[in-house]
Amino acid sequence: MAERPIDRELDRAGRRLARPGWRFLALALPIALAGVVLILVGHTWATAIGLAVLALAGAPALVGLGLLLAGLVSWWAARRRPFA
Repeated sequence: MAERPIDRELDRAGRRLARPGWRFLALALPIALAGVVLILVGHTWATAIGLAVLALAGAPALVGLGLLLAGLVSWWAARRRPFA
């Protein structure tokens, strides 16, 4: 059974941050896969374009990971557990 949060507002904020984080990761995944395919299949210019596409996929992936991490910290703090 899941432990109930002590601070409900922090728990809600954690869920509110995590939801778009997963969406950003879902957006970055197909872009990154296209970049990897271009790197594996291509020669010279296709490899360079694949690296550029992979670099472009990094932006939404980092935003998604940041939102997930912020949501996790908020979720953990809502239970008033020590971080260390």
